[in-house]
Amino acid sequence: EIEQVRFGDRLRVSWQVDARSESVPVPQLILQPLVENALRHGLSRRARAGSLTIRASVANGHLEMSVIDDGVGLPSDFHSAPRRGIGIANVRARLQHRYGEAAQLSLVPGAEGGVSARIVLPLRAGAGA
Repeated sequence: EIEQVRFGDRLRVSWQVDARSESVPVPQLILQPLVENALRHGLSRRARAGSLTIRASVANGHLEMSVIDDGVGLPSDFHSAPRRGIGIANVRARLQHRYGEAAQLSLVPGAEGGVSARIVLPLRAGAGA
């Protein structure tokens, strides 16, 4: 809500949350760094309005959560350049600690710009750990 005030009419936020996903426990604030990155690195660099979509769904024994923006996208050297920030690294470490190899975090460029940050977790907390 704070960022909505900051961006004003330049930000459209959409929530697409499957009711089944609302009862699945997840690490606290696990999406916060992904939302912050979408706003700071993607949408704030756009001159025109942008959108942020947060999705959560349950399927095939997994919870899938996505933070999707239509901002400027990933830099061309994203996967090879050294990282200075700690947000994504922190999310990866927390997921690894709790779920082991059973958790996935991916950052995928959108077809027309923007980024989709996707977390997939097993429904059973001990899976993979």
